[in-house]
Amino acid sequence: MDSEVHKQAWYTRPAVWIAAVAVAAVIGIIWAFNPLGFNNGGSQTGENPSGTTSSRTEGSSSAAGSSSTAGSSNATGTTSASSSAPSQSGSQTSLPNGLAPAYPEVYWEDSEACREFDVKTVMIQQGKDAEPVAFNGTSADNPVVGCIEDYAAFVGLSDRTAHEQQDQIQDVPTIILIAQWDGKRWLVESRQDEDGAQYNTSVNFYPNLRTFQGSDNTPASELMVSRLKAQGITVSDPEKLVGPNRVTWAFPSTSSWKAFDASKQGFTGQMRSDWTVSAKTSEVGNTTEDHAWFFDKTGATAFHLYRVATPSEAELKLCPNTSLPYEIDKAEPLGTQLENQDLSLALVTSEDEYGNEFTSVSLIPSSTPSSGKYCDFPRYMSLGGDQFFDTTLRPLYGFESDAEKEEFLASQVWKDSLEFAKSLTIEGNSAQ
Repeated sequence: MDSEVHKQAWYTRPAVWIAAVAVAAVIGIIWAFNPLGFNNGGSQTGENPSGTTSSRTEGSSSAAGSSSTAGSSNATGTTSASSSAPSQSGSQTSLPNGLAPAYPEVYWEDSEACREFDVKTVMIQQGKDAEPVAFNGTSADNPVVGCIEDYAAFVGLSDRTAHEQQDQIQDVPTIILIAQWDGKRWLVESRQDEDGAQYNTSVNFYPNLRTFQGSDNTPASELMVSRLKAQGITVSDPEKLVGPNRVTWAFPSTSSWKAFDASKQGFTGQMRSDWTVSAKTSEVGNTTEDHAWFFDKTGATAFHLYRVATPSEAELKLCPNTSLPYEIDKAEPLGTQLENQDLSLALVTSEDEYGNEFTSVSLIPSSTPSSGKYCDFPRYMSLGGDQFFDTTLRPLYGFESDAEKEEFLASQVWKDSLEFAKSLTIEGNSAQ
């Protein structure tokens, strides 16, 4: 490897870029996760959605105050009623080498190995027989997830970086990379699946994993343990390595709010001062797509606003699974309107064909029935002419109990979601 390659960020190196594509098959990442089979959020051409593969999107990336889409994902912050936060060896300020935490109360073992870990100098292998190179990460883009028993986990690629550099890294997943201490250095190994495809030691974020249950409804905790064991990783407490099995990973915050202006894409309003916003307009075939992505301080997705101009409303609203239900868990009137319709912010749960439940935060007409068939749910609102607004502000959450939903609705994440939605103005009519 020449010196220029060593200076590159890991995801811009061709060998890593190619190897990362194979990760999807190995750790269960879904590139454009859409369990209900409908068109939601546009084609995503040229985008790296959050909470989905990614998108930590909580999901990945998360409702406000977070991030885990999304697309993350990792998401937003409430604790799980069924899972306690990991125990601590010290406060977040004790993280070594300027490291930043990916979620509140990161566990970092007080050991020589963990004190040596640094996202700049951790080595990563770009092929089974390749010489490892320095990862060359940063605390802003690669927050840490946990360190225990000679293993350390960290964010390989944030939603924010994936979005900002999407032209270079469209196929690199936003995942947790896992390094092992060999007594002298930290190394993220290259592995090979049964088909010969190369990938790096990694797992998905817990908030995202909760939405990947599949046909057998396997609990996220079982999926995580099996994926660790498949890569030869066994630790006394997996959550101390890969983070807590919670719906969201958002941080408590006393941040003030400030104005954002994505008026070229049709959106203005208020956002938390510790968020960043990135707006983009793109032409995809005969449609015009307007996006505004909001990222929290860890680089995870907080919200995604989407407006589309299309000549085919029927294609936009295509919904093949006509029997699938939805239920509104909570709807709070905002006192605002869009196209002369009163608006509410809603927590909405729907099911896939296997009975798995998926929950999103949506901005919908207050007149929407509390339950029904998902194909009848207002997934888009007309802005006049051929222009539509996607009502889903933050997919997807994987709640494992009603108690978790109640906890979420009492959290700062939901309060931030309400604040954000109330301030939002959408071109076509002001929400005021």
